[in-house]
Amino acid sequence: FMWDLLALALCEIRIKNKATRALRDQVLTIQDNPDRAEELRAELISDKERNNCAKCDSRHFCNFFLACIYHELNDTVNMQIHIKAAIKDFYRIGSRWNEIFARWIYGKLLLQIEDFLSARREFELAIETLEERAKKYRKEDKYEQRDKCYSFINQIRSLF
Repeated sequence: FMWDLLALALCEIRIKNKATRALRDQVLTIQDNPDRAEELRAELISDKERNNCAKCDSRHFCNFFLACIYHELNDTVNMQIHIKAAIKDFYRIGSRWNEIFARWIYGKLLLQIEDFLSARREFELAIETLEERAKKYRKEDKYEQRDKCYSFINQIRSLF
């Protein structure tokens, strides 16, 4: 079931840069394709080692994409490392929307490894941010976005 959430998150996260969106589209193709996932992992890691990450427009998404890739490779330890880093990345640049999805994924991963208390904390933080967003959207008469927030809240609540 994790891929359902990863695919949702990959489609929902906000990405301004065209190259980063192209990279996201590649990550969407790795489901049930561990060979392609391994290729993409190797590409991302070697790009990280070769280039100056500070100049890369995709740097704030790299850990998020790697978390998805490590899920496909069945590497829970590295998935956990990278999704935690993605939460920090999105928090640092003030991308609260993207942070919601990183926390939701991290919470679901924590559920899988039976760390229920930590999972609940991540879910509650994601819900709190979604509720703030929903209020903001209501004030701006953006009812479709508000309803989307409530839909996500219900999906998260159904997990715990």
